[in-house]
Amino acid sequence: MYFGCLNKSDYICNYNKFVYTMIKFHDVKTTDRELVQSYTLCSDRQNCDLSFANIISWRFLYNTQIAEVDGFLVFRFYIGHHLAYMAPVWKGEWNELMSEPFAKVVRQMRDDSITLGHPFLMLGVCTNMVEILESIFPDTFYIKPDRDYFDYIYTREKLATLAGKKLQSKRNHCNRFRKTYPNYEYRPLTKDMIPECLAVEANWRTVTKEDNNEEEELSEELRSMTRVFELWDEVGALGGTIW
Repeated sequence: MYFGCLNKSDYICNYNKFVYTMIKFHDVKTTDRELVQSYTLCSDRQNCDLSFANIISWRFLYNTQIAEVDGFLVFRFYIGHHLAYMAPVWKGEWNELMSEPFAKVVRQMRDDSITLGHPFLMLGVCTNMVEILESIFPDTFYIKPDRDYFDYIYTREKLATLAGKKLQSKRNHCNRFRKTYPNYEYRPLTKDMIPECLAVEANWRTVTKEDNNEEEELSEELRSMTRVFELWDEVGALGGTIW
């Protein structure tokens, strides 16, 4: 989901009411892993965009920056040429005592955006964040869900058993695989396997490109993947392979 102010002028006309404090953002880097995860792993926010490996591997595309502001972690990045922000991340579970400092941080983000010449926009806002924002800022934000960017989540039990009618197609796929490759072997992905992984990816990309002609998107995926492989230990990546 994303949020934007109704009109840039809605805030500019009242801008002098606020004392602007510059948020000191810096480019996110691998040495920020402990800082980022001190928030994301302890928060009740669940969003793939908060995965440190994702943040680092896609920085080339989004120019992601971070800052700590009054007990919240703030992300600033670009979608194309438009500046955008993630909703502030806090540690632990949300409680009403956070409302006032949360509101202050959101206003600082808003001021930061307008100062840089962009209407305020938040992306990657989860459902529970909609309720929080609307309760603190009633009738302030235009809210638009974007189904193409929703996270899809399966429970571990459902993936392990693939039970039920809804997962029948996945179950059939696995059964076909086992029938075709009865001697397959699973191995944890280690750094010495990376060249072989890239070779498989190159072959897959060639076939996929012929099917849908999405060269730019595939090139971005490859760049992100390669970045993770290059920084395997630094980002704390885990993976698996099937032979």
